[in-house]
Amino acid sequence: MLVQCAVDPGFRTIDYDNREMKKALRKAGGDVLKLARKLMSEDAVSAPGQYPGKATGEMSRSIKVKTSRSGFTAFVHPSKTAKMPAYYPAFVVYGHRAPHSETKEEARAHKARSGKKVAAPRKNFIVDAATENRLQFERDMYEALSNSIKPGVI
Repeated sequence: MLVQCAVDPGFRTIDYDNREMKKALRKAGGDVLKLARKLMSEDAVSAPGQYPGKATGEMSRSIKVKTSRSGFTAFVHPSKTAKMPAYYPAFVVYGHRAPHSETKEEARAHKARSGKKVAAPRKNFIVDAATENRLQFERDMYEALSNSIKPGVI
């Protein structure tokens, strides 16, 4: 459920303006965020295999972009909020079974669990948003790198 956009650490040895790269990464994270929210924007109950619908909008508002301390990585992920005591996006994307739907022996068997899921899995909206945005990300990073390289003797 976490998408990470990062710059290769080898670029740090080249003489360039890293502010341009960091700005491009923040923009790319924001683009993935917007597209992920758009994918789950239908105001209806979703069917299995579709993107999750939104009844309250709490899960779509919980999607955040976080940059690393160095600024060379941007993470896009849904976060836990006060209105979501459990990490609800995991239940939506992977599905879940009813409580107490297996015996104690089945729970300890460490095998694929038996029983039918009460809520079938939905599409992963963040991974799909990042995949759809891949070409734009490559173009933006190429442009940012070409703009950030400092002229001079190598």
